[in-house]
Amino acid sequence: MRVMGLLKEIYETAKEAAGPRWFVLTVIVATIVGRIDWLEENFRELFSGWLGLRLPDGDQTMIFGFPSWIVGLTVLFAFLAVIFLNHARRLKRQLTPKLETVFDPESGGVSVTTMTNSQTGELIDTVKYVRLAVNSASLKSVPECVASLVKIERRLDLARTETLWDQDALPLEWSVTGGYETKVHYLTKRYVDVARAWEKTGQVEFLTIIPNRLAPFLERTGTFLLTVVVTGGGISSDAVVEIETDGTFDGFKARAV
Repeated sequence: MRVMGLLKEIYETAKEAAGPRWFVLTVIVATIVGRIDWLEENFRELFSGWLGLRLPDGDQTMIFGFPSWIVGLTVLFAFLAVIFLNHARRLKRQLTPKLETVFDPESGGVSVTTMTNSQTGELIDTVKYVRLAVNSASLKSVPECVASLVKIERRLDLARTETLWDQDALPLEWSVTGGYETKVHYLTKRYVDVARAWEKTGQVEFLTIIPNRLAPFLERTGTFLLTVVVTGGGISSDAVVEIETDGTFDGFKARAV
């Protein structure tokens, strides 16, 4: 019973690894090779010349000096070895931690919300957020993920930019939780807040610790390119978002670069 269970498990695994078409093809090829003696006996003129068979005395067909059933089993095991190795390679790739950081304004990248007084429920202001989505692109969760703003540029024209900051990494907080560190699970998105604008004042805020010498530059209107790096579990991912502001709520826009 144990042997039958093991064989069944190997069969199911091979079928899953290869896919129905390749698995059936493997079995067919191995069966044909293993039964060449039968084919040669019934279709001698058709197959003997095509396959170059050398028939010894007796009823059993030989291929390269080996009985055809041995060659058939060898072909079958060779196919299975290739299938399992390829399957193992795919599993390794799927289980290797990988982060993806993207900005998509049509899918959560630009979010408008309202701020209310927690006691009275009175509307305080409407806020527009720019957020980057981070997800695990493998079957494994990525622990201790930290998002940092590592570079700030100001666009001078279509071709030129001016670097305002590329020194120390500036920490960014995760949406909802508000912490600096989190775990990114498989098939889930976590958002990190990058900037926001207030409707009543049009004030734009970059949601990180702003060094004193950098603050005057970020208070101006214009177009800024922000490079964000997310690290965790010994891997990293980065994305660049372009933020444009003219000092108004409606003029606060963001684009992927």
